[in-house]
Amino acid sequence: MSSKKEINGKEDITTVCYGRIDKWDDRVKAVKYFYECALCSDGSEKERYVNIMMDLMAGANLATDVE
Repeated sequence: MSSKKEINGKEDITTVCYGRIDKWDDRVKAVKYFYECALCSDGSEKERYVNIMMDLMAGANLATDVE
């Protein structure tokens, strides 16, 4: 997916993790958040956070914890 920009120049990013939907306008902040979550977790929980983080780093505008 390519990065979609809004008129104000901010990105329109949505993440879904454990059923919670969050909207982000800054990809770097979103990646940082999921990176920090991954550092503080283990096992399948960590895998969920890493999957979302990797999708965001690849440029996805929608990242979920479902494979």
